[in-house]
Amino acid sequence: MKKTHITMKLLPILAALLTCINVNAYDIEVDNIYYDVNLDDMTASVTSGDNLYTGNIVIPSSIAYKGREFHVVSLDNISFKNCPDLISVTIRDGIEDIKAYAFSGSKKLAEVVLPNTLTNLGENSFENCESLESLEIPNGIKSIPNRCFTGCRSLSHVNIPQSVTTIEQRAFYFCSSLSHIELPHSLQRIGAEAFEWSGLVSISIPNSVSTIEAFALGNCLALQNVIFNDGNTPLVMLFVSSEDIDLHEGDLFGASPLESLHIGRLISNITISEDLNILRINVTKLKTVSFGKYSNKSLDFTYAQELEEVYCKFTDPSDVTVSFSNKTYLNATLFVPTGTKEKFEKADGWKNFFSIQEFDMDETAVKAIKQTNGIKQHYNLDGKKLPYPNKGVNIIRSSNGETHKILIR
Repeated sequence: MKKTHITMKLLPILAALLTCINVNAYDIEVDNIYYDVNLDDMTASVTSGDNLYTGNIVIPSSIAYKGREFHVVSLDNISFKNCPDLISVTIRDGIEDIKAYAFSGSKKLAEVVLPNTLTNLGENSFENCESLESLEIPNGIKSIPNRCFTGCRSLSHVNIPQSVTTIEQRAFYFCSSLSHIELPHSLQRIGAEAFEWSGLVSISIPNSVSTIEAFALGNCLALQNVIFNDGNTPLVMLFVSSEDIDLHEGDLFGASPLESLHIGRLISNITISEDLNILRINVTKLKTVSFGKYSNKSLDFTYAQELEEVYCKFTDPSDVTVSFSNKTYLNATLFVPTGTKEKFEKADGWKNFFSIQEFDMDETAVKAIKQTNGIKQHYNLDGKKLPYPNKGVNIIRSSNGETHKILIR
């Protein structure tokens, strides 16, 4: 009995020793890159080895070893993790899979060139790569996984291809240099805290997105302009259950200081309230709000005390129950489609506006401009801010500071 007891006590120690021995296990080394190989199909996967990778690395499509050729197909877990002197990695075509944590924690990694053959990115792939500035994600990737770019503080440009349908939880969490991002029209879901604490200034949510989870845009302290693009498919906002995600009050935007908001389609579970137990949008700094043809049937903006302009694209105000603060009714201007002013002057909620004006706009031009991410603000020729381009000459200022004149007929 005593001998058995001693043996059982030694098993965890032996297991730990074996684990330590196998940490840097690899099959072959070719040109200072470590590989595991599969002899059945003659493929190879990049892995970690005796020494950490440094400098500029190029991963080939194939390698030769003792007269035999192996096709390189993947990067294993933690292949380049925590390599303090790794500067750049170029991955040749042929590689299809980058597994979890592949580059995580390599703080000097400034450039990664991904292959066109890539079809999978693993979770936490680039987590805390603090020097990575830009990345072109190849067409073929369907999901930006959990924490893929969490903590990439220098990341300012990411190209997301039309193949992507989901952006998972905390994918761009704490990407403080990411001021603008163009979301593809293939996108269907945005996970919880996906862009929280990022540097976003404006964002346009395509009408293809059917689900957006709590705090997806939370605490983006520079976020001023948000557009939910027009469409007739409802957008569902969800709470999520996760042990490692703190949902706080369940806000979508949290402390993000929105100044302009466009709601172009029905959003379920959207409630603006002091009740911390329900999903809400922070509207305390909101200056301009606009509603599309398929906007919510019930709207409560009583906590938006700084509203200056309210725009409506729908033509029948009797379909929409609305509440604004007395301050808004007294001081803000309500802009309604040409020929509908009389309807709004008689409709409950809307008739309380002291100032109601009609406006005209070109639907096609508005749609084109609204879906072009990077547009920071619209102005008329008098320099007045506009949430939409009006009929006539308009001035468009983009996120890079450039200005352009457009003519809306």
